[in-house]
Amino acid sequence: MSNTPQGEIRVQFPGSRVVFTYTSQAEHDRTLRLAEARQQLAHEGSFLPTWQELTDDERATSQVAACWWLRAADRAGLTADDDVTRGPLGVVVDAVLITDTED
Repeated sequence: MSNTPQGEIRVQFPGSRVVFTYTSQAEHDRTLRLAEARQQLAHEGSFLPTWQELTDDERATSQVAACWWLRAADRAGLTADDDVTRGPLGVVVDAVLITDTED
């Protein structure tokens, strides 16, 4: 992993010459959290390997896929930078107020 003067993070895929560029350390960290969470759900739902059981190449590929999903969510307006309704990955969640209607 290397930083560029523009604050980008470049990560080389293990065993290859392919390099993926994250726009910032924050984007890298968000995609890592999303990729790990997605793999845990896959493990729980269909007994696929856990994040720790994946190879370095599988983890890198998963993280790049997570990055594209987060970028698409940002572009579609599904994430917010400074919104109090933000979830743990920056995804906007609906706030629901549940009240007792019985008197």
